Amino acid sequence: MKNKIMFMLLPVLLLTGCQKSTKENPPTSKIKSSLTTKSQPEKTKLAEKREKFITQGTLSQKDKEKLAQMSILAFGDSIMEGCRDDYQTLFPKIQIDAGVSRQVGSVIGELQSKPLTNTILIGLGTNGPFSQSQFDQIMHIIGTKREVYFINTNVDQDWQEEVNDMLSSGSKRYNNVHVIDWNNYSAGHENWFWDGIHPNIQGRQIMVDFVGRNIIADEKY
Repeated sequence: MKNKIMFMLLPVLLLTGCQKSTKENPPTSKIKSSLTTKSQPEKTKLAEKREKFITQGTLSQKDKEKLAQMSILAFGDSIMEGCRDDYQTLFPKIQIDAGVSRQVGSVIGELQSKPLTNTILIGLGTNGPFSQSQFDQIMHIIGTKREVYFINTNVDQDWQEEVNDMLSSGSKRYNNVHVIDWNNYSAGHENWFWDGIHPNIQGRQIMVDFVGRNIIADEKY
């Protein structure tokens, strides 16, 4: 009798097990989504193309037209001040707030008093280091919805590494922070500078073009 009851219940148990298994499977749409995401080799290839464009590419006419339409608020020291005309040529809508011997701390108050654009450019660190607290203050004011580009520094001073490390770590903590690696790009090009720090006429054009390629790279890649 027991065997007969178990035999009758067996189809029910099998059906129940099948139903449970079906519920635990992920929806078809999720499976499709996971298949359509880029593989690691594809991501690597895209990153390599992006890096090549930044370091070796040239801005097309379409790229320049795109940059000409961008409203950018820029903060910097004497290096940015020296490049002012070149910035305004490539970025006609840029607003530059720059000055000699300027430090990061002065920007915090300026950011609080100005209407912020969707793209912020900051080129500071030539005249001294800054703390993580100051970096976080800047990002707290700017928020997470604007794109922020920090130009790292090439200055033969003790604080160069500290500044560049701070920017690098900041870009890992904030998704909207991008580092323009002027330090690495300009290394070994003494002919781009008046004094090893401030770009000469040729260096100014090269620096601003490099900034433009970094910004465009985020649009392309």
